[in-house]
Amino acid sequence: MNIEERITRLERQNRFLKLAGAVAIILIAFLALVPSDRRTETQELIIKDIDGGVAAKLNRSGLWLKDGGMIRISDLNGDRVRLTKEGIVYYDEKGKPKPASSENKLSSSKSILTQKNSHLKGFEDEVISHGPLFEGGVISVEVDSLKKKPMRIETGSFRGLKYQIYYSDGSGSLQGNPDSTLDYDNRDKNWHIVCKIDKMDDSRWCYLSREDLILGIWKDGSYYVSVGYNHQPGSKISVRVDKNEPISALESKGFSSLQARKIIEQLKSGNTVLTRYQKWQYKADCDKSFTPDRFSEAWELLQVIYNSVEVN
Repeated sequence: MNIEERITRLERQNRFLKLAGAVAIILIAFLALVPSDRRTETQELIIKDIDGGVAAKLNRSGLWLKDGGMIRISDLNGDRVRLTKEGIVYYDEKGKPKPASSENKLSSSKSILTQKNSHLKGFEDEVISHGPLFEGGVISVEVDSLKKKPMRIETGSFRGLKYQIYYSDGSGSLQGNPDSTLDYDNRDKNWHIVCKIDKMDDSRWCYLSREDLILGIWKDGSYYVSVGYNHQPGSKISVRVDKNEPISALESKGFSSLQARKIIEQLKSGNTVLTRYQKWQYKADCDKSFTPDRFSEAWELLQVIYNSVEVN
């Protein structure tokens, strides 16, 4: 094996070990938080090495680690992190162990348990702390490319539709139909979820969107509907589901609570929806028509997320 092949192999191993180390740490916490009535004797996580062998096992009995009892996260310059049953050891750029701190301790599952409605260590800024939110959901960990912080993402299937939920801010998406994917290219075919936190009054609100249509749950739990953005002052916003009478309102006032509920109920059984608004300075109607596929499932998903978002 020449040098280039060795370097390529090392890089592959390191990428795997970085992921394995992160998954191991997070799933220790996750399993500790799983209610006892949902645990089974066979519940087990197996991490395999680059050759397919078992590198670690995590189950109710504890953590088993191969190769000297540790998982090593390394780069070409040497070890950066070692995970053992006794704790986590960090290494500096020169390969020397950093001074131990309380953050390195992982002595037992109790050390990473948190009280109800609090967050796992390292994920304190997340607005959703407990999961999975849906049966069969899988929680994975990725690194936010902007904030350079780990974030948890739940993926799974809800009533036959794929979904993903970001615990960092409560945002997510749900397939508009079973044939679409959740990537950017299919954004117009799916339902998208956004949640906002108002730190001034410790409240939150969440909404669904697709095309120009926005439907949400306000701070007090009431429903609201809107169309478009950056409206022409004094113009109207309108929604028409199938051949029902159009429902309209001034952009400055928005739809009433009664109108919003009526639109939502019509969408649950509707086949087509037409939206209209005027954008500022253009003074021309912006019309969009689409099929509100699987709106009922999306609305139910939104309600679960809304009730799961915590305000710190």
